[in-house]
Amino acid sequence: MFITTADLNLICKDTELAQIAGAFQTANMSVAERATIAEISGYLNFIYDTKTIFAIKAYDYSVAQAYQTGEVIIDADGKAYNCVATTAAGTALTDTNFFAEGDLRNPLLVMIACDILIYHCHARLPANRVPEHRNERYESALLKLKEIRTNKLNLELPRLSSETATEEQNTDTIKIIRTKPPRNNGFG
Repeated sequence: MFITTADLNLICKDTELAQIAGAFQTANMSVAERATIAEISGYLNFIYDTKTIFAIKAYDYSVAQAYQTGEVIIDADGKAYNCVATTAAGTALTDTNFFAEGDLRNPLLVMIACDILIYHCHARLPANRVPEHRNERYESALLKLKEIRTNKLNLELPRLSSETATEEQNTDTIKIIRTKPPRNNGFG
């Protein structure tokens, strides 16, 4: 997944996260995250390579889990590490043969994704229990996405190549096929 629990902890309070978790099961959170990524992609996929951007998998650190090269692992303190070589379960994040400090994901894009995800998770709660600041953060996230799309805000994200952009435009062309000639009513 692209968003971790540690990412969400940076954006919202423990009580708010517990409230959301009570309304959502892990499977539903996964569906909500995919919907969040689809929403963000809808704003950015005309210019940016969203498949590459969201291909980065991020996980909360677990001693029992093995990690693959290119994955991002977040420790309990919110510190990010890139997996530089496939690991076995039990490998410590401090082992520099397997992990390097840093996050391959754009931090502003992670924040935007968290804000959108939390907003959508609140949609399952009664309207009077949704904090007003969540609506404001969601609107702010959408505004940032529009600014990124129009190049008013530059995140240095991977752009679509000109070939890819042309191919995607060609596949989105709508063709109108008429089975009968247009009617002539004699008015013009």
